[in-house]
Amino acid sequence: MIHFPEGEKRLKVRTILAMGAATFMLAAQPTFAAPQTARSSADEQMAVAAMADMFKAEPLTAEQQARLPKAERIVGTIMPPGTMQSLMGSMFSRILDPMMKKFAKPGAMEIARQLGRSPGTLDLSPEAAGEIEAILDPAWQQRNALQMSVFKESMGKAMSAMEPDMRVGMAQAYAVNFTDAQLDDILAFFTTPTGLVYARRSYMLASDPHILAASMKGLPKMLDNMKTMQAKVSAATSGLPPRRGYDDLSADQRETLARLTGLTQDQIQRGMERAAGKQADAGK
Repeated sequence: MIHFPEGEKRLKVRTILAMGAATFMLAAQPTFAAPQTARSSADEQMAVAAMADMFKAEPLTAEQQARLPKAERIVGTIMPPGTMQSLMGSMFSRILDPMMKKFAKPGAMEIARQLGRSPGTLDLSPEAAGEIEAILDPAWQQRNALQMSVFKESMGKAMSAMEPDMRVGMAQAYAVNFTDAQLDDILAFFTTPTGLVYARRSYMLASDPHILAASMKGLPKMLDNMKTMQAKVSAATSGLPPRRGYDDLSADQRETLARLTGLTQDQIQRGMERAAGKQADAGK
């Protein structure tokens, strides 16, 4: 599990939203992060390396390698330089911008955090939250606007940085999934006026308002399925023994945990009790 400082968590939420939208295109409160610690940076590098290792692709065969030049021509037509940044800009304005503006509005959770209270302990109307935020941070609107601007620019650059690797990966995928004759047919279509228009627009269709609206209409069905997921998980795991608490551990097991984690017995006990309490609250 990667742990981030509280300020970083809200930026991570934004980044995950943006990258999630970007991933969809390819197939929380706004507070910018303080400098990362060496530990969190190392954790991120390990996580990235683990993800890269999970999604390794098989090397191309000699036959597939021979088809690569044609595949590269196709991908170059579909994804000319600047496509990813344009796509990110389109998705940002149509999806992420409205979402982040909603998250940017001061809410009871953010007010509670600034006042050192636990989440959910304050019941505030939007008007009251706005009035309180004006007292705690008079520049919050300007701060949010600047953060949004920097975030959008940074994500655009990040997507541009991904573009060369994406182009290589797409070309390899085309070389693997299409025969030589099929690649010729695709190239022939792309040389026609209609084919060229299709090639240039097909990648951008993911951000078309009609597709986005249809996706939003499907959300209730997805949420209905998600509601039953916890019950299904509980049923599937009902035959397993419960997770061990501190009292269930033997003296040797406690000593082993302390040796491996570097924590004291008191820290382990209090931490496990807190985790058990949070899990019990989540199950209610």
